[in-house]
Amino acid sequence: MARPDTTLLWSLGMMIFPDLGFLTAKDREAIICNFFPRWIVMESSIDYCTNQEHHRKMMDNSEELEKMIVKFYGSSMERRKPDKEIVNIFKPYWVHFYNEIAESVFQMKLDKVECIALFLMILFDDAYTNISEEGAKLCRNLRKVVLRELKGYQTDNNLPEKRLLDVMSTLMLLEKGEEKMQEEIILCGLNNVNLHDDFKSIVQGLCSIFPEMCAFKEAGCHLHMSAQTPIITSMQALSNVKMHCHRNDKKYFLGTDEYYKKCAHFYGSSMASGKRIKDSETIRIFAPFWDWHYSEVAHPVYLKKLDKVEYMAIFLLLLFDYAYTNISEDGAKLCRNIRKVILRELKGYQDDKNCSDMRLADTIDTLRLLEKAEEKLQEENVLCGLHNLVLHDDWKEIFHIKKL
Repeated sequence: MARPDTTLLWSLGMMIFPDLGFLTAKDREAIICNFFPRWIVMESSIDYCTNQEHHRKMMDNSEELEKMIVKFYGSSMERRKPDKEIVNIFKPYWVHFYNEIAESVFQMKLDKVECIALFLMILFDDAYTNISEEGAKLCRNLRKVVLRELKGYQTDNNLPEKRLLDVMSTLMLLEKGEEKMQEEIILCGLNNVNLHDDFKSIVQGLCSIFPEMCAFKEAGCHLHMSAQTPIITSMQALSNVKMHCHRNDKKYFLGTDEYYKKCAHFYGSSMASGKRIKDSETIRIFAPFWDWHYSEVAHPVYLKKLDKVEYMAIFLLLLFDYAYTNISEDGAKLCRNIRKVILRELKGYQDDKNCSDMRLADTIDTLRLLEKAEEKLQEENVLCGLHNLVLHDDWKEIFHIKKL
């Protein structure tokens, strides 16, 4: 998708919600750069849904798929690698997308209105990085409008209540697809694949928002995660959020000298002997992760006022995420069925408490915030490695497991 396409999509969003005109140029650019990779995943998924039989035939014919991969990447390489090496590097990303993302979206049988709602919810993600508090608040309010209208549309068409949850779960699938696509972009850079200038200009915008993407390229490394890693990082994110919620009445020590001293001590005391950097440099590198977590994840979750039962449901939904990498089809099916039970019980619990219809969607939305926190935690772990932090052996073992 080239730059004119992003402008066209933004214009569509402006036409639906004129209030977007109040965003600053910086917020607009940050939203577009964050939105861009996820939209590519969604657009590709929609194409798969409209041509599912064709794509499945291609997937079933391994030789035809490999020829397409070799042509797609090989023709764009400055120094072309052998065909077999190209297939070994990039084929896993195509297989993952078709089997784990596109096919799952296809099974949901979304209609055009639901696809438009997804497009708008992707565009107005208030957890995007580098947008101002005013921009995040506007996006949050617009998402509420979209969800309310989507709920009304589904009710008018006599769709089951679970339908809204299916649409919301699609957002998580697209986030998983986005993570894989960012890995693929890094590998393209490492393997001298020429990218379109428009694409590069937006990716450069992403590098300014996600510096670790550039750090990956400079360090010549590639992060490999197994199915266990997202579980651990998501649980860590949930634990951090709950700690913030319990202490929020006093705002803890955010932004104070004690806050930054604790940050410097937390990382500095774990750096290898003789390689500890100055406290001011430690704060410059790592404090933004703390600031972002509290303002963009922990505090929005706090405002939801979740109770213990809802937290337990979120914990179980994280544990049984069928979109995790490297689990079998049988395992994914079991997780999918268990999640359905959890969602049904959560809906019943909230109905018994006379919660509003939007309470369930608001609870499920917490998973999106935790996905964002997981991404940032993974970025932070990369920086820990680059700055010689000594990590616990158990922690390193989880993060060093290679993909199959």
